[in-house]
Amino acid sequence: LHTRAPAAEATPERPPPLARHLRVMACFRRAVFGVAMLGGAVAAKLANGPPQPQSETTMLKKRLHSSGMPEETEAWTGTKKLQRTRGGSEAGLSAVAVGHEFAAGITSDGRLHWWGDLTSFSEVNGGPDFGFTYGHISRKAGRGRTWRSVVAGSFHTASIDSVGRLHLRGNDDYGQVSGMPCGLKWRSVAAGACHTVGIDHGGRLHAWGDNSTGQVSNIPELEQGFTWRSV
Repeated sequence: LHTRAPAAEATPERPPPLARHLRVMACFRRAVFGVAMLGGAVAAKLANGPPQPQSETTMLKKRLHSSGMPEETEAWTGTKKLQRTRGGSEAGLSAVAVGHEFAAGITSDGRLHWWGDLTSFSEVNGGPDFGFTYGHISRKAGRGRTWRSVVAGSFHTASIDSVGRLHLRGNDDYGQVSGMPCGLKWRSVAAGACHTVGIDHGGRLHAWGDNSTGQVSNIPELEQGFTWRSV
């Protein structure tokens, strides 16, 4: 009976001393560089002092900043240099609404701004189409009036001015803009994807637009003596 002796395992060749030395030196240089970078970052933070606490409003305004935001409201981003409005006062954001690919906001100078994708926007209450695709537009409420609130659906907005007039702008495929009841003063308004709901000053709830799931026609009936307060 013949048996074959097991083959001897090959011993891995060790790199020459010079190669080992260069490899060790390279690792050492990387470690020194990393420590130096970390020390520089820590020193810079100590020189600048502890971070200042930010309010939730400031952080929200920073998140809302985008390239299409109006220049007059650059102060919303928390930058040190505050831009000023045409009236000379600092721009401030008093209300915001976010649609599908656009946003809207009311500034302290009394203007209502829209920015983002404005392809579907049109003005119902006596005005031409905005005629923009992407960008920024703004409107004043009118002589002696200011904007009180703004809400957004997927592709339309609803805003109420200081005298209770409701203004609707945007896509109208389901009548969410043109279906607004006329001759009323409005207390509050809300917007769904393709429908709009509002409460007039008498406390009555109105809804118009897309009714595919009964969101317009199935308004709950209130008991006698009760009215709607807000939406």
